[in-house]
Amino acid sequence: MTRAANARAPARGAAARERPDGAAEPNLGRHRLVSADSHVVEPLEVFAAAAKRLGSDAPKLIHTEDRGWVMDTGLGLTVQPGRFATAGLEPQTRDYEAQERSGYARDSLTDLRARLADLDRDGVEGEVLFPTLVGRFVSRLEHGPEVAEALLRSYNDWLADYCSEAPARLFPLACIQVRDLDAAVAEVERVKKLGHVGIVIPCGSPADRPYADRVYDPLWAAAQALRLPVAFHAGFGPDRGSRAESFQRHGLRYTLQHVDAAITISDLILGGACDRFPEVRFVPTEFETGWIAQFLARMDWRQFRHEDRSRIRMRFSDYWRQNFLTTFEDDDIGIRTRDEIGVESLMWASDYPHGDSVWPNSRSTLDRIMAECTAEERHAMSLKNVVELYGLPIEA
Repeated sequence: MTRAANARAPARGAAARERPDGAAEPNLGRHRLVSADSHVVEPLEVFAAAAKRLGSDAPKLIHTEDRGWVMDTGLGLTVQPGRFATAGLEPQTRDYEAQERSGYARDSLTDLRARLADLDRDGVEGEVLFPTLVGRFVSRLEHGPEVAEALLRSYNDWLADYCSEAPARLFPLACIQVRDLDAAVAEVERVKKLGHVGIVIPCGSPADRPYADRVYDPLWAAAQALRLPVAFHAGFGPDRGSRAESFQRHGLRYTLQHVDAAITISDLILGGACDRFPEVRFVPTEFETGWIAQFLARMDWRQFRHEDRSRIRMRFSDYWRQNFLTTFEDDDIGIRTRDEIGVESLMWASDYPHGDSVWPNSRSTLDRIMAECTAEERHAMSLKNVVELYGLPIEA
């Protein structure tokens, strides 16, 4: 579709506007919301399954004078679980710092009813749930894929149980390791039976085996056969582009995380995975979207001027629209380029309960960044696309 072909909504606050066919469109504020990317902050019990193999390296919660409650991974990494539950707090304030130090003190981390109350406060019907700590730890485990597999299996079981308490509102994604692919395929088949609606793999593939390698075909085949979307989330797994020394030195890793997504997307398309598995849906998550339109345009230009056109059947951007959907939180630039990215490829996410989250102001945020969208576009990006992608039991 072209931007000129789309009728645009009036300024925020208008109750309704006339559509070209004369029917009134509904108030945008009444549109329903489902988050395509929210998080749990995993309790220590998730790590128990790997504790015997990890020994002294098993993660443990300890109290420190300078940082309060921290999780010591035993792998040279300590994190504050409380810092991943700072939604709604202003950074560098006393309340924010107190929450960082508090461990699991926020009620919504441990009390499901408190979490659902927070969703109600924000007007959000449901959430697709990603991990927080597991996604970061598993790429740093030096004990081999069998330990990672045990940890992820424990997480997948725990998350399925957690979501089963609110099956119409909370939807689990299973974490899958990609070193032992036979075990990975077996776990994909297992988690489908547990009720997981998709899988999460590391954003960056192992350095010696990019996702372009056909060795991953059994994993893509399983995902396609079981209709499980394959998500890769910012910060989960071995990042490649954003770990460059200059990125770290200048503090740009967060800003340039999308480089990792661009590498993975390119591997999957140019390596032929999207040709071989056209029904797999890959979901780059929490990289925002303002960069995507230019990325697609430049890849199309490069493909038809400098590359062997026989490598893939279609334009790079055609594979994007065939195989990919992505998430945004408050990225107005991405929304302004939605015609180039494809409205059908965009899904809103709240990122609750993380500090980047737009909670509890999700509706006002979407009113602002979607002020020029039609009601149909907003409905697609804030509800329809995610419901259809993951097959959620929500009327779209």
